[in-house]
Amino acid sequence: MCAHCKEVDYSLLKLVVPISCFWSDFENRWIKMLLDSENNFDFMNSMKERDYVSCSGRSYANLKRKIFLSQDTGVVLLGNLKVSLSSGRLQLVDATGSIDVVIPGIPSAWAFN
Repeated sequence: MCAHCKEVDYSLLKLVVPISCFWSDFENRWIKMLLDSENNFDFMNSMKERDYVSCSGRSYANLKRKIFLSQDTGVVLLGNLKVSLSSGRLQLVDATGSIDVVIPGIPSAWAFN
């Protein structure tokens, strides 16, 4: 702590979950949602939709997306934002590499200057 800084409160900090547990939790949530979708579970929370995703000129139809909210999972991802040179998508880059994320409210043509 420097002489010019106030004392920092670390009481709200939590330990980081091992990445294997993190992925396992999301994998279990995803499997449950897939099983629920067979029983007419609404994947998009409002209406059934199909996502058409394009990557390197190839189209991938019928991909399903689900947003996991921080409030539901208790996890907040930290990192630096960058635009992928290959896809042009906004990415979150952490110490382990790139995690492709969708950030609501930021248009894909947003200027980073």
